[in-house]
Amino acid sequence: MMAHYLVKVCVQTGEVSKIIVSIREANTPFEAGEMALLGNYTGSEEDGTMEWLDSGVADLNWDLHYSVAGCDLIDPADLPILQKYLS
Repeated sequence: MMAHYLVKVCVQTGEVSKIIVSIREANTPFEAGEMALLGNYTGSEEDGTMEWLDSGVADLNWDLHYSVAGCDLIDPADLPILQKYLS
């Protein structure tokens, strides 16, 4: 059953990292995390600049690393407020 998840993606480059928060509609938390990762990286598997790992995604030949830092099920009553402030 589809549900909404609040997904936090950690983007790391060297010693610097930041968190990107998004709302994803998915069947499972794992699927929501994958969708969030797919929505962030800029490289591609075809040209070899992106690689899927157990820990997330290595992008631009390891210049960036993306990983799911958290994934929480959103209560349907909270969804409109989160959408308002995260869009």
